[in-house]
Amino acid sequence: LTAGQLEQRILEVAPEAPSARAARATETVALAHGAAKPAALARELTGDLDAIVARTLRKPPRERYGSAEQLADDLRRYLDGRPVAALRGRRWYRARKFLRRHALAVGLATTALLLVGAFVTTLWVQSQRIARERDLARQERDHAEHVARFLTDVFKAADPADALSRDQPIGTVLDHARQRLAGDLDAEPGERVRMLGVLAGVYVSLDDRNTAVGLLDEAQRILDRSSTIDSRTVLAYDLQRAHLMQDRGDHQAQRDFASRALTLQRTLGDRPGKQWEARVLLADSYMDHGMSVALQAMQTLLRDLAHDPDVSPVDYAREQVQLGQGYAIANATAKAEPLIRQGLKTLEANLPADHPDVLDARKSLADLLDWNLNRAGEGVTIMQDVIARQKRVYGERSSSVANSQITLGMAYLQLHRLDDAAAATQIGCDMQHQIHSRPHQDLLKCLSTLGNLYEQLDGKLELAAANFIEAARVAAAIDGESSSDALKLRGEVGRIRILQGRFDEADRLLSPINRQVDPRSPDFAQLAIFYADALHRLHRDAEATAALDRIEPVLKKYPDRLGDEMAQAANMRKAIAAGK
Repeated sequence: LTAGQLEQRILEVAPEAPSARAARATETVALAHGAAKPAALARELTGDLDAIVARTLRKPPRERYGSAEQLADDLRRYLDGRPVAALRGRRWYRARKFLRRHALAVGLATTALLLVGAFVTTLWVQSQRIARERDLARQERDHAEHVARFLTDVFKAADPADALSRDQPIGTVLDHARQRLAGDLDAEPGERVRMLGVLAGVYVSLDDRNTAVGLLDEAQRILDRSSTIDSRTVLAYDLQRAHLMQDRGDHQAQRDFASRALTLQRTLGDRPGKQWEARVLLADSYMDHGMSVALQAMQTLLRDLAHDPDVSPVDYAREQVQLGQGYAIANATAKAEPLIRQGLKTLEANLPADHPDVLDARKSLADLLDWNLNRAGEGVTIMQDVIARQKRVYGERSSSVANSQITLGMAYLQLHRLDDAAAATQIGCDMQHQIHSRPHQDLLKCLSTLGNLYEQLDGKLELAAANFIEAARVAAAIDGESSSDALKLRGEVGRIRILQGRFDEADRLLSPINRQVDPRSPDFAQLAIFYADALHRLHRDAEATAALDRIEPVLKKYPDRLGDEMAQAANMRKAIAAGK
């Protein structure tokens, strides 16, 4: 540089910061200053030391240190970790220096503040949850009071001067209840929806599902018209409707209402365990996708909520037993028995020995031993004990005792004690006839079971047909002539007629059924095969082949569920081709 250039640079150009110069240094220079790399040396100089050097070299004298003592004081501040005068006035800088000097104390204070904040937040969240649960409890209490008043009024005559007698027909009482609902609760749509649900539940218990559906349809219309009904009332309706659809075997509708209930609960902030009922209904609804899909859904649900405090041990154990029953039906006995026994153990630990849930679980175990594990002797012993306990709880004649008699009959059948099997099952059916003055699902089950039993006894095919005919009549009275149960049972009669060699009669029975059923439904594949069998035996092979072709898509769609039917259809095609 020339003398002029040097003078101009000294007077006017700010010198480069030490950290910038260090960043360009060699590693040898860095090592000489105790740093591994130039970048490390630059980091040590950045900040305080850059500022101190810069102040010593400021152009205006008034901006430099006033004395060597001031420079020495700033260097001591740097060494002590205090703010240096060269950077004074920057608030965050001074704060950082303070935090570094008192890191332990600040850390402890911060931790304490965070703990206090977390504690306060927890208290607030809990108070909000308690408030919500208190409001929910108040709603449920108010609802219970409305239900109590409603049920009290149901048993009062429309005319106060004409009290209901003790032997008043239940139909009259229920008609009175429906009249009160139509009049007294018009101004309270939410409570009217609740009461319609209560009354629908009564009709379900009386096996009058059609009336129950009508009542819930009315409740749905009220929900559609009113936007002021609280969400909990809507939730209760959705769950009840899902249960009714489950009872009717309408899996798609069951899934729709269970999903709607689950979505509403999530919107309301219900915890996973509080969603138990909706999630159980949803898992069960996948039965129309095949047994394995539904069982997997329930298995996943039980695993997810195994230790959820909101799910009671009794509720959880009931579903374990139900899942075990499902695996038993699917012949997965290795999974079935541990689930049923574990559920039974929990129920026995939490409920009296004669409680209905305990007895039902013991009955499920007996069923499993009878059919799946070839241990019918153990099943007989368990069922005899269950029946004795049920008689103490329910009396000598009850639906529970009658159903257990049927299970006992099946256990005897496995032991090839055919006379005992027929006697035990007949006792159950006789009880059902005495108990139910109108068509009932228990009677339907009993008659169909007795039909299957007589089919296996020599020379009893006509008795088997008679019981299937009566069962079909009961099914039609419950759910209509075109219900799945009624159609299936008439199909069973057609099958018996084939076994009896009465092919023309089988054709007359099965032909209208074949026209009625949905060929896409896996439930009716067996009926179509019965019909094809009858046609083949009548030498109407073209029609038989058409019947098999009609169900071929559904056989391919559900290979796991309809494996036996696929084999039967294949064998029938071979027989038709061979002219046998």
